[in-house]
Amino acid sequence: MSSTLKWIISFILFFIFGWFYIYVFEKPHEKIEAKVQYQANENLKAKGLGHLKAVADGMDLTLSGNASSEEQRVQAVEACKVCGNNPVDDSALKLGSIDKYNVVATHSKSPKKITLSGIVPNEDVKNEILSQANSLYGEGNVTNRLVADNFQSEETEIFKDLVKSAIGPLDNFDGDSSFNLNFNRTNYSGKYFDDQLDDRARSNLNGIASNHEVQFPEHAIEVVVTTTTTEPVAKVNCQKKINDLLRGEKILFKTSSARINSQSNILLQNLAAALAECPAYGVEVGGHTDKRGKAAFNLNLSKQRASSVKAKLINLGVSNTRVRAVGYGETRPLADGNSASDYAQNRRIEIKLQGEL
Repeated sequence: MSSTLKWIISFILFFIFGWFYIYVFEKPHEKIEAKVQYQANENLKAKGLGHLKAVADGMDLTLSGNASSEEQRVQAVEACKVCGNNPVDDSALKLGSIDKYNVVATHSKSPKKITLSGIVPNEDVKNEILSQANSLYGEGNVTNRLVADNFQSEETEIFKDLVKSAIGPLDNFDGDSSFNLNFNRTNYSGKYFDDQLDDRARSNLNGIASNHEVQFPEHAIEVVVTTTTTEPVAKVNCQKKINDLLRGEKILFKTSSARINSQSNILLQNLAAALAECPAYGVEVGGHTDKRGKAAFNLNLSKQRASSVKAKLINLGVSNTRVRAVGYGETRPLADGNSASDYAQNRRIEIKLQGEL
């Protein structure tokens, strides 16, 4: 047999052996890895965690995405244990919550404008919200101040649909209107005369999330705002807007502290915007506490909290010559009981317009 023929036969045998090795030894490994990855992702979907992703490397699995809680992280890890106690690396899994996201919409009819601000879960949610606003009010009438995070979860679709549904009713208010929305609650403010508007809006939002709380101001009976006092209508309307904002949401502080909780930033922005509509009047920021603890401590705490709100409003553009901070401590309770709800009602900040400057 010639050397050339031997070389050809050796090459053919080497090729056949190599093909056999890959098919017998490597192919099953790839198949097992694919099956492990597929089953892990199917398990995640079955637990409502389809926004998370599992990638296999042999029998090892790596998890990525956003888990909304520690409990959800544990569920995801368990879902990936498809072959007994196979290793699961969750170091790339980020923890976050849908509760941190918030949208504020302010709408005016003359000129017709809508401004959207706040933080939304991700870029896709932001784009769909803006698309809805543009289709309802016209692209040139929408001001976008939304900031997108990179959060993904099953709840982001619900959040997006809630915002899209909440935008429409603003155009049915008389004059300026707004809403402040998070995953659990939507608070509308403004004046409206359609006594079915709140029912329709509530029905639409509850159809998306049955436990979503919807707060509406009382609908107006007459087109012209009247008052039995001699106060100018502009002042009355401005005070009503402030009251509506504070009725729907409280300014929150750290426990036994005058430090304002960041959760109240949007509310303070809306209060500053409302005060900008009546610049001719002074403003009293009043701090109130419940009756627990020493009266002297409560009085001092109420003064400090009122001063913190005053400083925040000035920082947001309210003239410092307009605002004064007053602490009332526990001396002006709204509720006389001793329940947790009574205490919560008495702990508050009140903002009241004063005389002309």
